[in-house]
Amino acid sequence: MLTTLIKKQIYEVFSWVYRDNRKGENRKGGAFFGFILLYVFLFGWLGFIFFIMADGMCAPLAASGYGWLFFAIMGLIAMTFGVIGSVFNTATALYRAKDNDLLLSMPIKPRYILIARLVGVLLSGAFYELVVMLPAVIAYFVSGYATPMGIVWSLAAPLVLALLITALTCIIGWFVALIMSRLKNSSFLTMVIYLLFFGAYLYFYNKANQAIENVVANPVYYGKGMKSILYPFYMMGRGMMGESLPMLIFIATVLMLCAAVYLVLSHSFIKIATTNRGNVKPRGKARAGAQRSVNGALFAKELGRFLSSPVYMMNSGLGSLFMVLIAVLALFKGGDLIEAVAVGAPFLTKHLPAIALCGLCFSATTNVITAPSVSLEGSGIWIAHSLPVSALQVLRAKIKLHLVFTLPPVLLLGAAVIAVIKPDALTAVLMLAVAVSTVLFTAVMGLALNLKMPNLNWTSETVAVKQGFAVMLSIFGGWGVVIALSFAYYFACQYLSPTLFFCLATALLLLGTALVYGWIKKRGTAIFESL
Repeated sequence: MLTTLIKKQIYEVFSWVYRDNRKGENRKGGAFFGFILLYVFLFGWLGFIFFIMADGMCAPLAASGYGWLFFAIMGLIAMTFGVIGSVFNTATALYRAKDNDLLLSMPIKPRYILIARLVGVLLSGAFYELVVMLPAVIAYFVSGYATPMGIVWSLAAPLVLALLITALTCIIGWFVALIMSRLKNSSFLTMVIYLLFFGAYLYFYNKANQAIENVVANPVYYGKGMKSILYPFYMMGRGMMGESLPMLIFIATVLMLCAAVYLVLSHSFIKIATTNRGNVKPRGKARAGAQRSVNGALFAKELGRFLSSPVYMMNSGLGSLFMVLIAVLALFKGGDLIEAVAVGAPFLTKHLPAIALCGLCFSATTNVITAPSVSLEGSGIWIAHSLPVSALQVLRAKIKLHLVFTLPPVLLLGAAVIAVIKPDALTAVLMLAVAVSTVLFTAVMGLALNLKMPNLNWTSETVAVKQGFAVMLSIFGGWGVVIALSFAYYFACQYLSPTLFFCLATALLLLGTALVYGWIKKRGTAIFESL
C-alpha cells in the first residue's frame, strides 16, 4: 500500500510533464519529449547562471584551502532556493489535499499517507535545490581540485541537503497549517506569514550576494563567519571536499532533524488534517445579501476564490505588492539612480523613458492570475457549466480579476517612474499606454493558455497554481514579449523616435490582445463548455 501511495504522489508531482489533463490521457511520443525539452531549457538557463557564479568561486577558494567555503555558500543558496520554492505548497500538500478525507476513511495507515506526502515535498524541494547544487558540483569536477572521496560525497550531499530542505519546509508548513486549522478566515494571516518569510529570504539573499562578491578576496574572514554561524554547512563543505568524518556528522545531524520532524508530524497529522476549518457559528443577525448583476456575481465568485487561497494569491498575484514597493522605492531613491546614470553612462540619458518602460512592463508580467484560473475550477467545473450564464461571461470574470489586481499597481508604478524621470507629457501618456496594453495582453494570453492546457484533476490546488504548464508559459511568454520589444527598440531607435516606437508597441500589443480575445470568444468558450 505504501508503494502505491508513493507512486500516486510521484505521479501527481510530475503529472504536468506527461499528463494532458484536458484530454484525460498521458502524452505520448513527441509531445512528451517536447515538454521535457522545454522545461530543460527553461530551468537550464537558470542553472547556467548558478554555474557561472560557482565557476568563479570554486577554483580560487580551493587553491587557497577554502574549497569547503565554496560548497558551504552554494549549499546555503541551494537550501534557501529549495525552501522558498517548496514551502508555499507544503501545508497544502500535507494537510489540505483534496483527497485527505477519502484516504483517511480507507483502511490505510495514516503514517503511510504522511510518508507519501513527504515524498512529494522531498521531490519538490529537490527539484529546486538541484538547480543550484548540480552546477556547483559540475564546477567542482572541472576545477581540477576534485578528489575521489570528494566526488563521492559531492554526489551524495545534494540528497542529504534535500532531506534538510524537506525538514525545514515541514516545520514551517506545520506551523502554518496549525494556525489555519484554528481560524475561520486564515487566508490573509497565511499570506502575511508567507510575505514575512519571503521578505526575510530577500534580505538574506541580498546580503549573500554582497558577500559572494568579496568572499574570494577575503576567504579567511567569511570562513570564520560561516563556521561560527552555520556550522552544519561548514561540515558539509569539508565533506564535499573529501573528508568523510565531517560529512558523516552532517548526515547524522540531518537524519536526526528529519526523525524529530517526522515524529511531530505523525502525532499531529490526523488532528490537523481532519479539523473542521471555518465552521464557526455565526454571530449577530442574518442580513440579506446585496443584489448583484450576473457579471458582478461572477466576479465576486472569482474574487472570493482568489482571496480565500494564499497559494493562489502568493504565486499569481504577488507582483502587485512588489510593484507598490518598487513605486515607493522609486520615489525615494530614483533620483539618485538617475544622477548615477547621468554621471556613469550619459549616453543612456536619452533612452531613460524606454529603459524605465521596459522595467514597468516586466513588472506588469509578474502577475499571472488568469493562467491557473480555469484549472482551479477543478472537479467542480460542472457548477460553472450549470449556471444560467454563458461561458464567455465566466471567462470575462477571470480576465476582470486579473485587471483589477494588476492595472492599479501598474499605473501607480508608472506614475512614480514618470515623476522620477520627468518625460514630456506625450511620452508619459504613451508609456502608460504601453504598460496598460501589456497588462491586457498578458491577461488574455494567460487565460487562453489555460484553456488549451487545463488541469482539473489535481488533489492539491498547489499543483494547479505552481505546476501548470500554462502558468509557466504565461510567465516566460510575458517576459519574452518584453524582451522582444526591448530588442526591437534597440534596433529601431536609430530610425524611430521613442514616441513613435511607443505608439507602434501599443498598437501591436492591442492587436495581439484583440486576436487572442477573439479566439477566446469563439474557440475558447467552446473548449470551456467541453471541459
